[in-house]
Amino acid sequence: MERAKDQAKDQATKQSTKQATERSIDGSGESTSTQASPAAARVRVLDARRAISDALCEVLCEVSCEASCVASCEASCEAGRNGGFGAAGSSQDERADRGPLDLSRTMVLVPGGRLASALSRGLLARARAESRPLFAPMIVTPKRFGPNLVEPVRPILGEMAAMFSWREVLDRSVAVGDGFAVRVASLFGVAAEPDAAARMRIARRVHRLSSEVAASMWALDEIVSSAAAREIVRARSELAGRLEVLAEFARRRAALLDECGVADRDESLREAVRADAGRVERRTAGGVVADGIDRVVVLFADPDPVQRALLRRLREHGVCVEVCVHGADDVDEDGFPIAARWESRAFPTDRIAHAAIRVADRPNGAAEDVVAAIRALPVGPDGPRRPTSDELFVMAPDDETRRAIERALALAGTPAASGEARPFGATRLGTLLARLAELLGEGSAESLAAFVRHDDVACWLARSKEIPDAADRVSAYRAKTFVGAWRDEPVGSVEGGGWRGEAVASGYAAVRGAVIALCGPLSGSKPVSAWARPLREALRAVVGDDSRGSFAGERVGSVRQLDRALAELAEIPKEFAAPVSCDEAIALLLEQAARQEIRGTVEVDGVTVAGWLDAGMADEPHIVLSGFADGVVPSGGAGDSLFPDELRIALGMPSSRRHAARDAWILDGILTRTAARASSGRGASVGFVVARQTEEGDPLKPSRFLLRVEEAALAERVTQLFASDAGDERPSAVADAAAALIFVKTPPVSGTVIEAVSVTGFKSFIECPYLFQLRHDPRLRLDDLDERAVELDARGFGNLVHAALEQWGREEAAAANPTDDAEAIERSVCAHLDALVAMHFPKSRAPALRIQIELARRRLRRFAEIQSEEAKQGWKVHHAELAFTKDAKPGEIQSPRLPANDGLFLTGRIDRVDLHLPSGRFRALDYKSSSSADPPLKTHVHGGKRKKSTNAIEWKDLQLPLYRVLLRSMPKPIMVGSADLGYFNLAPSAEKSEIAMLGPAVVTDADLDAAEALAVELVGRIQRGEFKPNDRVPVRDGDAFAPIWGRGQRGLGDAGGGDGPSAGDASEGGGE
Repeated sequence: MERAKDQAKDQATKQSTKQATERSIDGSGESTSTQASPAAARVRVLDARRAISDALCEVLCEVSCEASCVASCEASCEAGRNGGFGAAGSSQDERADRGPLDLSRTMVLVPGGRLASALSRGLLARARAESRPLFAPMIVTPKRFGPNLVEPVRPILGEMAAMFSWREVLDRSVAVGDGFAVRVASLFGVAAEPDAAARMRIARRVHRLSSEVAASMWALDEIVSSAAAREIVRARSELAGRLEVLAEFARRRAALLDECGVADRDESLREAVRADAGRVERRTAGGVVADGIDRVVVLFADPDPVQRALLRRLREHGVCVEVCVHGADDVDEDGFPIAARWESRAFPTDRIAHAAIRVADRPNGAAEDVVAAIRALPVGPDGPRRPTSDELFVMAPDDETRRAIERALALAGTPAASGEARPFGATRLGTLLARLAELLGEGSAESLAAFVRHDDVACWLARSKEIPDAADRVSAYRAKTFVGAWRDEPVGSVEGGGWRGEAVASGYAAVRGAVIALCGPLSGSKPVSAWARPLREALRAVVGDDSRGSFAGERVGSVRQLDRALAELAEIPKEFAAPVSCDEAIALLLEQAARQEIRGTVEVDGVTVAGWLDAGMADEPHIVLSGFADGVVPSGGAGDSLFPDELRIALGMPSSRRHAARDAWILDGILTRTAARASSGRGASVGFVVARQTEEGDPLKPSRFLLRVEEAALAERVTQLFASDAGDERPSAVADAAAALIFVKTPPVSGTVIEAVSVTGFKSFIECPYLFQLRHDPRLRLDDLDERAVELDARGFGNLVHAALEQWGREEAAAANPTDDAEAIERSVCAHLDALVAMHFPKSRAPALRIQIELARRRLRRFAEIQSEEAKQGWKVHHAELAFTKDAKPGEIQSPRLPANDGLFLTGRIDRVDLHLPSGRFRALDYKSSSSADPPLKTHVHGGKRKKSTNAIEWKDLQLPLYRVLLRSMPKPIMVGSADLGYFNLAPSAEKSEIAMLGPAVVTDADLDAAEALAVELVGRIQRGEFKPNDRVPVRDGDAFAPIWGRGQRGLGDAGGGDGPSAGDASEGGGE
């Protein structure tokens, strides 16, 4: 019985709707009452004194079309005269007596999710306030509007499937060799037959273009012969050929869809609207379905032609269509702004005053002006207070401006609202997919490092593989081996050798093995639809039950969005599911999912920062439009460059005219609402902030809307916008706040736990005690490994040469007689070099590293020549790589203390100790591969000579003098003097390659005793914790420790004097 009553009520409602009176607009813009006609829309002027969502809520809650459009119209007019809408003036009891707030047969079309959310909240609040049950309307954005109202006769392709259908046309052309794919490729700048990647790029671009054309009620194969395009094609001869190729492309694709029995979503909507108007056969195109919808309320500045046509069809079906506007001037019969009139709309100074505009040089300065504008706002009767997101909206047209504004707001103590919403690609799951795609596609070791650093992957490796430090393992391996491709077989040991080198290699191998196992099912090429399952399983293995995200609900929302995209991927028809690699499939998924925003709960307390289109829907009374430049407002070029702007205008496609008209309409709405609110005493304002150039210095033009003022005011406006005031110093609250932030340079590290010091470490202490502490304090463990390096640094190159010489030296020391055959020595050291390279460096070596290996070989050849001559003079290698360590292991020597009783352990490595067989004299040599080939006197003694005033030596390095201490501490002590300590220089040039000794010309044995005394003094300072920085900054800007001194940091002023240490032997291997 009740169901019969409902059906009768529905029938009566539809009948009354068809007979209703609509409010239309005549040519003068005046409101008139006319008999209902499908050609005229019912236009509702919103109350400009209210927030947009509130005014729209009032329209929805009026006497609805369920009673009759006539009654609704009369109530609207009466409410408008009373300064309100709908049931204004009704008592609480009267509202409760009306029963539920039933909007279940109403559809609301709004431009974006922000307004949709605000409207939903407003309706719920109203229902609560009136104690009425709410049956909510269907609130849709433009993308969902059409598909909800048409009934297709074929299965509809998803976005990815539609794109692959275009690619299938090209694939078939390539397969049969008919040349069509080449014609299409030339259209897109590809000279030859397109490969698979090029075909995918073309398909993606044509799909977007086809969607634009369909939304404009055209098909690609109709344009070339259409009356709308005829004159333009005649004037531009190249355009005709371009359109013919696209028309043939569209015909082939239509035949493919017919063959598969499927339809394109955008084309299906267009054809359904045409069929409903009787232009095509309904049996092939479906039609408009309005069941369950009695009323459509629209708030949308610039609908596409297909959406306008759909609204007309709905009116013909008896649906009450109401278009909400902020004003009735210059709107067409559908209720939307007339582009030809709005694109050149003027904004005189009584609407945008000069004082409302602030001009800055760059985005950072513009951000400070935003803060100044906020501080100048008259918010609240009790004086200034912190604005909240329901009071203030700031437009940021791009990420650069947004970041600058958020920084400035934070420094000023007025943070931006933590809008818990981000694109899918910026979520944890989205970034995981992106890194997985790079890992599979690029295959570089860098992509592996990025992959294991992802929080989900790091947790998976720690949880399932018991590898808690995967990122560190990969970094250490990359820094030591310069591996290029992560799939290369790992080396057995990295440079440096020993158990540490093997640990680095095995640690990396464990990480790589786990990733190899994960990626196994993701290798090769498959039909694109076949990747859905293995991708889902791989992601499930990594993510598991981890529900963490950047904000509450992020993980759930992103998983839901990815599931939809994976489902769409799996549903691509097999007829055109072309084989692709997994990384290509992921790229498609990301492109599809990236259009969606994952939203969470928004923190209310803070300033709302969003884009221009959101500004047009802002409920906040105070609006600051930052970055108000041409190309932003109005927005720049529209759509694909294959279609020139004049053709777009003729076809009704997105064009510069449409964008300019839409943006002028939006700006007019902002100004209208601001003026109405301000005049009603509610408090409202709008300000403009214009930057003259980008942060990189590229010029920016102010929005043309700011220049459309009356002639008398134009000169002042031009001067305001374009005159340079770069020399004027303006006080900045943000700059004051930034100046208050103190960056502490060289922060002290209390105490000392250093138990050992190497013979080379004293050089660092002499340069700067604080730098010595950073490098040697075991609590800090600061390391400057560069995992992104593609070649060996000076130290690494020296270590490679040293390692080959060490292996040769051990063999030579064990031999009965010295080898004096240069060719034999060369063969031996080069063989050791090759073995080391094979052991420590993977096959995928960077070209720079390959060159360095050959340069090392050249140095070793020169070594062979010099060593041959030394052997002939009676010198034989006695020890190679003598290692003195604190906790000696087999093959090492226990290091002595300095001073002997309670000093620090003195550690180091002596590259070689030679014995002169005829005389029995020893010498200690340190291999040096520095390009400068400085002699030891220059590297150890300031100025390379004695000071004239005191005739004393000023030491800057104690390495060679302290070799004496080490050699004396051996079980069988070896005694050496100043003439027995030196370098074996292996320079790039043969002329500089030689053995150079420290003394005795300048340095005597007495000087060596003084050097030991200095070392004892420095040990005392180390033990007392005296690590005060020197006045001279000991590092250059590029040094890993440079930021500690403030070097290379912007905004910190002068970090100190000096250019840092010379790039000498401290960066080389050996001698430790």
